[in-house]
Amino acid sequence: MNPGDLLKVSVTVPLEAEEAVAGWVEHVFRQAPALYTDEETLWTEVSVFLPAERGFTPRTRARLEAGLQRLRAHGLPVGRGVIRVRAVPRRNWAEAWKRHFSRSTSAGGCS
Repeated sequence: MNPGDLLKVSVTVPLEAEEAVAGWVEHVFRQAPALYTDEETLWTEVSVFLPAERGFTPRTRARLEAGLQRLRAHGLPVGRGVIRVRAVPRRNWAEAWKRHFSRSTSAGGCS
């Protein structure tokens, strides 16, 4: 990993569990998570982005899993509650979006 890279930590759960799991993720990481719900499956990915140098420890994973177990024990349908961690390379986001647009393909163009 390079300096400035991020770790994306996410938990995918049914829509009904989104709010409770998002609250738990926020509690564990002390930051509001990003939420993405697939409109077809109605499953939500609850994610936080961490500096890679901070790492994702076995202790943190255990805290997340314990919270999911408690939610399950209280009858909340969290599904398997799979925790995924992946590296996200550092990018200049102010410039990166431009590669998805081309003046030649835009309808009417921008002036």
